[in-house]
Amino acid sequence: GWAHAPTRSHLRLQPPRATAWHSPRAQAWLEVMADHIMADHVADEEFHCKERVKDHVLRSAVEQWAEVKAQLTEDAFLGSGAAPCAPAASLEPPPLPVPASALVAPPEELRRVAKRYTQAIAQFRDAAVAQGTATPPALKWEAGEVLEAFGCCLETLLRMRVGACVCLLDELRDVGSRMTEATDLLGSAVGLPNIKIHAGMAVDCAKDFEKISPHNRAATRRRINGSLAMLRESETQLTRSLSPPEGSNMGVCSDEEDLDCGDSDFQELEVPQRCLIEALVCVTIALERVLQEASQACIPDKGVLAALATVGSLEAVALRATEASRAIQGLTTTALGDLETAHFLAPLAELRAASEAMVGAGRGLGGAGTQAGTELLADLDELDAAFAAAAAAAPSKRASRLGQ
Repeated sequence: GWAHAPTRSHLRLQPPRATAWHSPRAQAWLEVMADHIMADHVADEEFHCKERVKDHVLRSAVEQWAEVKAQLTEDAFLGSGAAPCAPAASLEPPPLPVPASALVAPPEELRRVAKRYTQAIAQFRDAAVAQGTATPPALKWEAGEVLEAFGCCLETLLRMRVGACVCLLDELRDVGSRMTEATDLLGSAVGLPNIKIHAGMAVDCAKDFEKISPHNRAATRRRINGSLAMLRESETQLTRSLSPPEGSNMGVCSDEEDLDCGDSDFQELEVPQRCLIEALVCVTIALERVLQEASQACIPDKGVLAALATVGSLEAVALRATEASRAIQGLTTTALGDLETAHFLAPLAELRAASEAMVGAGRGLGGAGTQAGTELLADLDELDAAFAAAAAAAPSKRASRLGQ
């Protein structure tokens, strides 16, 4: 037997003395045995780690969040008897409308609760570092402070669900889940050298809690602005592919220089692919205009658009904007690559469905929203035509490559 647990390098460098064990078959067997031994050691380490931290002093935070999360759903919200806002798929106003700009939680309360949670985390971190032990009684008081502050955060989230739309409910669940995960990881890190890192993660979650959208319009606008950021990133990638970077010398590379020419590696696009990318850029810009109008309409008392827009129409635009931005990302990746037809059809159909739904919901934004939606649909038709031309040119392109 081995004097200690063998590793892969140990088995490879110190095989038995028998000559047969030096054969390739014996070496392959040793490789397999080393994999099994290392897997067993990793499994044992994970098991002991889980046994050590499964009952840490902050474990009850997970149980508290499980109860609260079940109440932060649309079904639980509608069953509570509260007046919901307009459904995202409906453009009709609700029978009992909730003021879209009404504060569901004052910012001062959010800052106060977040500050209390941050201070409790700091006390727990300092005590854990000073004592350097994972014994529950040693950190009982500090853990109680953290759990009490965490409970106040969950109570605030429960109060904010009354009158919340789908976008705000999603934001509440996201903030609560990340805060619960950070608290649980902090408790499991007691006695470990990385406890300060987990304490910093918990403090970051407290900052996110402090910045929760105070009402439905703010949550909807935050969702729309996130989709806008994704669209602008895709637009930048597409625009860069259409023209070489500034200062690059196309085709200037002497024989003495290295073959890697840096910025001069720009490849000229073929005509069908260039037309497709240009049409995709036009669609992306049109989508940005639609979302910019919707984002402005989310601001309370912001001119006529905000007065005409309902929470239902704004929320429909926000939810469909997420689908459209993801579809644009998929189309961008395919258009800049080998332009596989099968990979282009699915996101193109998703983009068409999301855009038509956004245009229908954006009719409540007024004349500007209707005009931007009409331009978007026209650009989508041009994108379909450009894709058809690129797909027709793809077989001839493959044939020419095979001929070469």
